[in-house]
Amino acid sequence: MAAEGGAETQPAAKPSSQASAANRVERDFFAYEAPAGWSVFNNELRSSFAMASFFNAQNEMIQLSVSGKLAPEQYAGARERLRKAEQGETRGGWLMARAGDAELPQHGTVYEAVYYDNANLLTSFTYNVFGPERIALFTITLKGIRTDLDEAVRTARLMVGGLRWK
Repeated sequence: MAAEGGAETQPAAKPSSQASAANRVERDFFAYEAPAGWSVFNNELRSSFAMASFFNAQNEMIQLSVSGKLAPEQYAGARERLRKAEQGETRGGWLMARAGDAELPQHGTVYEAVYYDNANLLTSFTYNVFGPERIALFTITLKGIRTDLDEAVRTARLMVGGLRWK
């Protein structure tokens, strides 16, 4: 486009905090890269958190929510509320297969739970990742009832490993 005086103007560059590739979202405070074959479906920034969703060719989903910056008392309260919420064995028709703390090299101790939806033949993995001043929540929903849980959990943990704090 030509501006007044004949000078060329360029469209505003997309801020790096909002840059995204087919399988990547990036904000000022975190970046997440899903495995190859996954695409961004939704990438929103709200006043108190960021949300991103990804899908693959099998219509499986990764959902990620990252809190805004939390004061120490807010952070402690949120961790406590999450711990209390982890106690249930079912969630809206999902039956818990296993749950507990897990060690992820890049994130330390995280909470991990695996649920089955026998009616719809789905397996869901949830992770609470406690970062510096923020908390990330993952829900990974895969088709089929995963009977080899050790292998399925390894795969889900690799997906969570795509999160990087800034």
